Amino acid sequence: MTSRRLKGDGHGDAELPCRSSHALEQVREYLSGTADEAEVVAQELQAQPDGIHSVPSVVIGKHRVSGGQPPEYFTRVLQAAAAKAGNV
Repeated sequence: MTSRRLKGDGHGDAELPCRSSHALEQVREYLSGTADEAEVVAQELQAQPDGIHSVPSVVIGKHRVSGGQPPEYFTRVLQAAAAKAGNV
């Protein structure tokens, strides 16, 4: 297996292990197409009423944490949720 670089859909280069150029072409075709677009849109529409508008998103108690956050932020949110639940 060799590693090849593939330009995705504007999110930068991805390092992909491909067994053949055929597999690489399948990946290129998938990334440039709309194969799972309807499913992704349906999941987005389902999540939006819950206040989830970005990935990654985590719900801890009634707190929504959107985007990548440092560990210290998660510690504070977890401590707040535990305190509110009376577990501290």
